[in-house]
Order: sequence, then structure tokens, then C-alpha cells
Amino acid sequence: MNKKRILDLALTFALGCFALPIALLIAIVVALDCGLPVLYRAERMGRAGKPFKMLKFRTMRTGPDGDPKGSSDSSGPKVTLHRDSRITRSGRLLRSIHIDELPQLWNVWIGEMSLVGPRPEDPRFVDLEDPRWQRVLSVPPGITGPTQLAYGAEEAEKLGVVDPERVYVEELLPKKLACDERYVLEHSPMGDLNCLWKTLWSLRGSRTSR
Repeated sequence: MNKKRILDLALTFALGCFALPIALLIAIVVALDCGLPVLYRAERMGRAGKPFKMLKFRTMRTGPDGDPKGSSDSSGPKVTLHRDSRITRSGRLLRSIHIDELPQLWNVWIGEMSLVGPRPEDPRFVDLEDPRWQRVLSVPPGITGPTQLAYGAEEAEKLGVVDPERVYVEELLPKKLACDERYVLEHSPMGDLNCLWKTLWSLRGSRTSR
């Protein structure tokens, strides 16, 4: 077991003990606001090109344009807009402070994800024949990471357009892929801890700006 995995398990256990009561409260709020299921299972590309179901609290309404039955199947766009009409009232709050991603601690615990790593991507945007993607997928995707921190605000701004998927694929995805490549080549335990600290600090900023 490498140092990164040991760090993931230790921090996930500590965070999980603290976060469990919060997660239960959020689950109740989501259920009261928009019904069941409370979790959304998004298909993402994992390590070595193996797809997995990334967990989130459900923030979008069910139905033909939402995420029916909490699965990754949807007739709506695969790229979520900043002011997407499918987002529920509770979902807007959860997304604003990124607490909808709390269930991903389970993905980390079972080894599908890491606390820090490349951004988990929808399989339809991944080219497994591309050497860049092969390098990025040599490690588990992360709940947070340099790419998630660097491009969150830019993504929210640029995807408020007529054709969000085209903008994402042509403008944002190449930048994110390059950032994820750098992470894979240069990451270290201290770098991961620094990234976690920056993530917590950014969440604090999200709360105070509301």
C-alpha cells in the first residue's frame, strides 16, 4: 500500500466520523425537498480506464430532463449549466458550498477515488487511445485537485452559453487535461495536503460570500 493510499484511508476515516451526522441531515433535507433517491450515481472514468459510479447528493430534479432514479441516465445535457433549471432549491445550496460531493468519501474508502487527484470525467469525453488520457488515468480521480480548484469559476462562467458541450470540449477540457497531466507527473504527499487545505479555504470563502 503506497503513501497516497494510506493518507486517503486515514483522512477519510477521520472525515467520515465527523461528516456522518451532517450527511444524514443532508439526506433528510434532500428527501423532503425533492423526494427519493437522495443520491445521484454519476458514471465517471476511473483508474486504468475503468468506469465507476461516483456518488453525490442529488441536486437535480427527477424526470425527463433531470437525473431519473438517481442514475447517470438523463435526456438533459451532460454538462450542467451554472443556472441550470433542473437544479433544486436544496441542490443550489449544496452545490454552492460543494457539500453535495460528501458521499464521495465512500468512493475514496473503497479505492475508486482519491481525496486529491485528477478531475473525474464523463466517459463520453475521454479518449482512451490518447496518451495524455492514459497518463491521467494512471492514478485514481480525486474529490479535489489542482484542476478542480483552478477551473471551477471559469467553468461556471463559460457554460452559460447556447452550446455548453461544445464550449466544454473545445475550450475547457484541453486546459483541464493539461492541468491533470501536470498533477500526475508532479504530485506528492505534501502537495496533496496543500491542495486539501486550499480546498477547505475555498469552501470557507464560498460560505462567507453568500
